[in-house]
Parts: sequence; structure tokens; C-alpha cells
Amino acid sequence: MRRICYDFTVPLKQRISSSLAELFARIARALGGDVSAAAREENAVAIDRVLRALQSGAPLADPARFLAIVRERFDAESCALVRHDFSLGRVFIEKGHAVTRRGLPDGFEWECALAPFEAQLGDLATKGWSELGVEETSAFVEKCAEASGLEPPFAICRHVAVPVVAGGRPWGALSIEFADDRTLSDLDRGNLRGLADVIGAALERRQTYLSLQEAQRLAAGERDMLKTVMNTIPVPCFLKDAEDDFRYVLCNEAFAKLFGMPRSEIEGMTDWDLLQPSAIALVRANDFAAMKFREAYVFESPVFRRSGPTEKMYTNWKKRMSGPDGHVLILTVISYMGEES
Repeated sequence: MRRICYDFTVPLKQRISSSLAELFARIARALGGDVSAAAREENAVAIDRVLRALQSGAPLADPARFLAIVRERFDAESCALVRHDFSLGRVFIEKGHAVTRRGLPDGFEWECALAPFEAQLGDLATKGWSELGVEETSAFVEKCAEASGLEPPFAICRHVAVPVVAGGRPWGALSIEFADDRTLSDLDRGNLRGLADVIGAALERRQTYLSLQEAQRLAAGERDMLKTVMNTIPVPCFLKDAEDDFRYVLCNEAFAKLFGMPRSEIEGMTDWDLLQPSAIALVRANDFAAMKFREAYVFESPVFRRSGPTEKMYTNWKKRMSGPDGHVLILTVISYMGEES
């Protein structure tokens, strides 16, 4: 459809490009510090793999791909994206949002009340980081099992989480769990925060993509409905976009028959494609006149075609409208003067 709905594509691409550029800079800073060249290279490789996956479009379909990279990088027992829903007072691990060394069954999903996460949520909000020792992790796992009714599939000794922000709002946390007791270095913590930022950008991109799909679906439905309505009108009618060189965006079968052309050819044309050049000034004058009136602008004229004007005189009703994208549209209905409107 031409110009009927707002073209989200360009700003979406610009937004993703800008977001990636910012992340590149932020993660590059996280890789600095007094660390060995080998350690910097190891972290850079992991981040590069995530960013390549992000650019390839993987976040739209497979978040587990990111989590597998993070789990492998930190040699963790498990890695998960935990979504916090404060309106429901619950936390969720959705399908594909968790990976473990031993794997998880297809369709694995998990949820429980927020209560076991209260201490962690406080740390995430105030420190931007949560790390539980052996005893704290054991108590945390027991509370989660009790709240969810599910026994943990494996034993863990340490639980670490960093916040995930998507669209400027807290989304949840990226958590990793270790089968052994270990303490992460400052470099590892910075690396994990950088990866959480990338995953947050992926989640935001996915939501933007789904919103775009929904907008396109609604616009297509709106266009189909408008086509149906226009085809129920027995006399010629058409819709032009005043902000796109008065392009014909829709017409009905009666109008196509009057011009002796298929609708598919007419839609997308301008007056320069469809009419005699000598008639365009008069046609445009009527279009501009219609744009000044709130009510329908009514006048009489022949129908100007490429082959020349019709011998019959027609009554034209032109009405200014506003499209979903804010463009000014002009609806025109044509009736032979001898016919009842």
C-alpha cells in the first residue's frame, strides 16, 4: 500500500543502527582496565558473537542463541532470562529463555511469585548487580522451588544476576548459575553487564519488530475494508494522496471501467500518468479547492482521460479526509448528471 499507513521501516533501521553503535562503545569501555590481552580477547570474542547474532536478526526468533553464548563464555551450569512482572507479582522464564549444560525439554517454561526474588530485586535496583553465596543460593533455590512447585533440575552453588533494560524500562534480569563456588572478577562483571545490555537491545528490537508487524496487519485490514466499501459504491470513485503528488491510492471497479484499465494499473499512478497533460491544471485546481472545504466540494465537468475528455458531463463530489499516517487524502465520487446520486 502506498502512503496509506506510516512507513516504520526507515526510523526502525535508524533506531537499531544507533542502538548498536551506542552498545559497541559501551562494551568497548567495559573491556578496558588493567587486564591481560588474552582476557580482553576472550571477552571481545564472546561479545562479538552476540553482536553478530543480533545483527543477523536472531533475536527476533531465538533468544536461546544468546544465552548459549553467555553460558559458554562463563562456563556456567545455566543461564536464563527472567522476566519480572510487577503488575502480576510474578516472575517468568518463558520458552527459549533458559539454557543449561544438560539441556532442557522443549517448551520448558517456569514461573513463581516475586517473593523469593525480593532481596535480589533490591540489589538490582540499588547496586545494578546481585550475587548470592553458597548458603544464600541454597536458600534462594528452596524458596523458588516452594513458590513454583517445581524441583530444580540440578544443584547450584552460586547465583548471579544483572538487570536487563528494554525500551528504557526494567524488563527483568540475566541470571547465570554455577555448579561450583566461584567469585567473578571485575572484568567478568563488566562483561556480563555488557552482554545484558546487548540482550536488552535484542528484546527491544524484537518488540519493535512485532509492533511493526501488528501495525502492518492492521493497515492491511483497514485497506481491505476500504476497498470493500468502495466497491459497493455503484458509481466511479477513487482516493488520492494530496501529499504524494496526488497519487491514486485506491479506486473501485466502476472507475477502472470508465478508464478502460485494470485497478491494479491505476493504483499508484499520478494525474500525469492517467490524464491528458492539458487537463491537469483544471483537475488540480478542483483538488486544491476540495482541500479548503470541510464539507464536500461539488462541481460539474467531463471526465478527463488520456484519450481525451468524455462527451458526458459528470457531477463530482470531492471530500478531504485524513489518512492513518496524517496524510491529506481526497475522496472523489463521480456520477453522470442524469443519474440519481
